Amino acid sequence: MLITPVIQCNHVDYEGAVDVSLRTSQDGRPVIEQVIKNAKLLNCHGRPTIACPDTNENKVFKDTADRYDIACYMGENLNVAARLINAASLSNATHIAWLQGLLFFLDIDLMDQLIDFGLKNRFDYVRCVDGTCKHWLGQFVSIGALNNVVELASTQRENESAWNLARPFAFIRKNPGLFSVGLFETIPEYSDQRLREMREIASKIHIGGERAEHSGKGAATGDVSIGRYREILSEIPDGSIVLDVACGNGYGSSIIAQRAKKVIGVDISELAIENARQAYQDNADYRVGSATKIPVDDSSIDILVSIATIEHIADDIAFVREAHRVLKPGGKCIVYTPQNRLGLIPTWPWHEREYSINELKNLFQNDFNVDAIWGWQNGQVTVDDPRGDGTYLFVSKPNISAL
Repeated sequence: MLITPVIQCNHVDYEGAVDVSLRTSQDGRPVIEQVIKNAKLLNCHGRPTIACPDTNENKVFKDTADRYDIACYMGENLNVAARLINAASLSNATHIAWLQGLLFFLDIDLMDQLIDFGLKNRFDYVRCVDGTCKHWLGQFVSIGALNNVVELASTQRENESAWNLARPFAFIRKNPGLFSVGLFETIPEYSDQRLREMREIASKIHIGGERAEHSGKGAATGDVSIGRYREILSEIPDGSIVLDVACGNGYGSSIIAQRAKKVIGVDISELAIENARQAYQDNADYRVGSATKIPVDDSSIDILVSIATIEHIADDIAFVREAHRVLKPGGKCIVYTPQNRLGLIPTWPWHEREYSINELKNLFQNDFNVDAIWGWQNGQVTVDDPRGDGTYLFVSKPNISAL
């Protein structure tokens, strides 16, 4: 049995933005170099390996790997499962300590504990129980499990197969009858001072803002921003009027428009709204406005959708009240946000705060009825277990006339 750290990265993320691994850290070096140093300190026998798509832009990772005397596998683009298998084969590894190229703050002792937890219990795959540790913890997976993902995906329809090969951990997590999945529940209690220190460092790394504008540089297969909208299509009744808050350039509103009678997309960025108007000419109306001052009439909306928005809003209570104002009695609000039990001082520097499941539910339950809570993990919904990287909250405005 041999475990090797594999660092998964690309020059752009799925949404097309410059990958965090190539951004400059506080010492003037790319983040990936700190991740390599972290990987070398793990209690693994295999040689650390970078796994990235084989493109000219990604040759920077090969150069970096050579400089730090580690391996680099450049191969499959969207077939992440096969890419990880082939990267691990360079060390003849049976298991992978999987790291993202953005894990500047990797907690080495905690990652070693997660690996030991997976080995002792013979799990195919281990992840942190929720999204709290995603900025300082990786995951653990067996090569056998990844081979099974590839084999099972070969029997699926093309679109479904492509998504599962791009997001193999999500497929494993969603099929506990086929794989042995462990939930690592050892969540450290980092001090507020340490969290603030990490947030300050992160703010200097993540320069340029956080907007998933989908410029075409990324890939629709595996793009979680698009996936988060697609997951809720079944919750949009035909003929409904839908409000998409913080719609960006309209990529999500366009998806919702497949089901809705009309979509109103609202964003605070005039440029984003102008781009939306030019790019999407379907049954959507795009308007400039903020999440706490939405330019629509009272009680005029059937469904309000808010994907990865509320964590950016300084006055989240004002947003909840505004959502209540614009929805019709009986209208529904669908909120997606990162999940974090330590979210008052989030590491992600663009976020005002992040929420535990209960904190998010408590924020809405005075004004709304809580109908359902889903989890979101590695790019797929987990309805059976709300714990994950993110949370979907489904609430409805009380229908007074029905009381």
